[in-house]
Amino acid sequence: MTASIDRDGSAGLTPSARRTPLVVASETASSTYKLMLPPKVLALALRKCVIPADFEPHIGRLLEKAPLSMLSQVATQIRDEAALPLGQVWSNMQELASQLKIAREISVTAMLEERHVQDAADVAAGRRSARSLLLVQPGYLDGCTLTPNPNSQYEKPGEGW
Repeated sequence: MTASIDRDGSAGLTPSARRTPLVVASETASSTYKLMLPPKVLALALRKCVIPADFEPHIGRLLEKAPLSMLSQVATQIRDEAALPLGQVWSNMQELASQLKIAREISVTAMLEERHVQDAADVAAGRRSARSLLLVQPGYLDGCTLTPNPNSQYEKPGEGW
C-alpha cells in the first residue's frame, strides 16, 4: 500500500489502514506532543534504528510507556511489511531504547512475562479461563536465539512440550 502521510499521519490512508498497530503506536507516542509522529517515521526507526531528532521524544515515550503487547503488534506489522525477522525488530526496539537511555527491557521474554502476569490476574479475577491462555503465537520467536535452561526439570530440551 502506498500512501502519502501528512503531519497528522493519516492523510491518504484508507479508513481500514488508519487503525493499524503502527498508526495506533504513532498516535500513542504523539499524545503529549504538538507534532505528530508519522507512522512511516516510526516504521523506519524500527527497521533501521535511525530516529530523526524531532521525533526522539516521541519514540522514547513509546518505548518507555507503551504496553509490550502494543509493541508486539507493531513488531509483527513491521515483520510482515518489511520481511524482517521478528527477533530483529525486537532487537532494534531494544537498541533504540538503549540509544535513548531508556532502561526498560524490551524483548519477547519481557513481553511474555508481562502477558503472564496479566493472564494470571485475569484468571484470578474470573475474567478468563486458564484453558484460554496462549502464550506464544506463530512467528513470535522468529530470529530469536533460545538457550536451554541448565536448571530445567526436563532431561532433554523440549521434553514435555
